[in-house]
Amino acid sequence: GERSSIEQRIEKEQGALAKIKEEEKEAKKVLDKAELSEKIVKEEFQTLNEQAKNYSELKSEIDLLTRGIEEKETDLKQNLSKSKKLQAAISKKLSKFKIDKQQKLSEVLKANESELNTLSEEVKELKGELDKYEEKARQDISQQQSECAVLKSKQKEIGQKIKALKKLKEGSDCPTCGQILGAEFSQVAKKLEEDQEKALKAHEKSETKLNQTQALVRKDTEEINKNLQALFLKQEPLSELIDALSDCHKENLELELCLENVKQLEKLIKQRKEKANNLQKEISELEYSDSEFQQIKVRYETTKGLVQTSRLQRVKLEGKI
Repeated sequence: GERSSIEQRIEKEQGALAKIKEEEKEAKKVLDKAELSEKIVKEEFQTLNEQAKNYSELKSEIDLLTRGIEEKETDLKQNLSKSKKLQAAISKKLSKFKIDKQQKLSEVLKANESELNTLSEEVKELKGELDKYEEKARQDISQQQSECAVLKSKQKEIGQKIKALKKLKEGSDCPTCGQILGAEFSQVAKKLEEDQEKALKAHEKSETKLNQTQALVRKDTEEINKNLQALFLKQEPLSELIDALSDCHKENLELELCLENVKQLEKLIKQRKEKANNLQKEISELEYSDSEFQQIKVRYETTKGLVQTSRLQRVKLEGKI
């Protein structure tokens, strides 16, 4: 009876072991199937993951290009606006001074600067002549005034002698030589009167000459100043024109820079847009779908989980064997 009981226990354990082995065999099939599925899904996931990376890189590059294009387009608008304002300012100045737009500003500026320099030299030369003339005139007038003063003093001195003589008699001392007057009294008086007449005429002549000299100096000075004023009147509009031309020249250089910037910006924008379009074509050729990638990703994570679960189940069954 005891043996029969042992045999029954052995048979029962053998049956349980056979069942476990069967379950282990089945678990192996499940694991193999799960690993195969994982391998297939993994390959598909890796392919799509690589596409996702490429897509992300291309998209980032396109976004960067787009932002760059927007910035350059803003710069382009600013340069176009500035160039229009500069063109308007230049046209206004050229119109005001009636300058042909076809002429080169640098050449017009150079020609007018040359004319202004010539005028400046003429002004300088004329001022020098005026200074020399006025200096000589001052010397001449001073000399003539001194001569007038001497003649006037002489005339006064003779007058005083005549006046003194009239108070004297024939026995008195001569007011001229200090000798006693005698029969020459009348001759001395006559001589003094003649000398006085000569002195008066000489003084009048000297004053006339002085007045004529002063009048001539005033006339010549007015004429030179008139000529100077005429030169100043020529200089003023010419200086204004040169200032305007100088401004135009600077604005024109600035305009040329603006237009060159516009040209370069348009070229750069075109290149970047072409590059962005090419990158967009590459994205289209990828035939990448983000939703498909997310689905594969979920499937891959699921199959990995199944493989892990199947492996744990098999290890557990192997442990029982």
